[in-house]
Amino acid sequence: LVASFGIHEYHELRSIEHDWRKNSIFSALCAVTPLNQVRDYFGEKIALYIALSEKFAAWLTVLSVLGVLGWVAEISGSALFNLIYGCILALWTTGFALAWQKRQTRLALQYGTLNYQREEKERPEYKQSKNGKIIDSPITGRPQSYFYKSEGNNFDIFCKKMLLFFIWLALVMSLISAQWSLKDCCSKKKSETEY
Repeated sequence: LVASFGIHEYHELRSIEHDWRKNSIFSALCAVTPLNQVRDYFGEKIALYIALSEKFAAWLTVLSVLGVLGWVAEISGSALFNLIYGCILALWTTGFALAWQKRQTRLALQYGTLNYQREEKERPEYKQSKNGKIIDSPITGRPQSYFYKSEGNNFDIFCKKMLLFFIWLALVMSLISAQWSLKDCCSKKKSETEY
C-alpha cells in the first residue's frame, strides 16, 4: 500500500519547514528556501518550481517599488515617467529571463538533470490523423508519427498573419487616441466651467 500511495514523512516535512523559517532574516517577508532539502523530498521539478517562484518574487519587489514611484509621479502630473517605466519594464523582463535561465541551468547541473528530456507519449487520437503518417525516426530508428506541413502557401499564411497584426495594431492605436481625445475634451470642459 505504501509503495502505491506515497505517504508523507512528517518529521522530514517539519524539518524542511523549520529550516525554511530559520534561514530567513524576516521570515514573513523573504523566506530563503532550503532547495536541497525540497529536492531530496519532493524531487527536482518541485525544487525548480520553488526556485523560480523565489527568484520571481525577488525581482518583482524591485519592479513594484518602481511602480509605486511611477504612480506617485503620475499623480503629480509627470507623464514622462510612464515612458521611462515602460523601458525599464522591457529591460526587467529581459534581465529576469536571463537571470532565471542562468539559475535554472546551475540548478539543473547541480541536480544532474541538465540534458534531461521527458519522452512524451503519443495520444491515441493523433495516431491515425489524415495529415500524419508513421515513419522511422531519423534519430532513434523507432517508428513515430510524422505530421507534414499543411497544403498552403507559406507566403499567404504570412500575409494573413501580418494583416491581422496590423488590424489589431490600428485598433489599439485608435483606442489610445480616443482615450487621449476624451481626456482633452473633459479637461477643456472642466476649465470652461471653472471660469
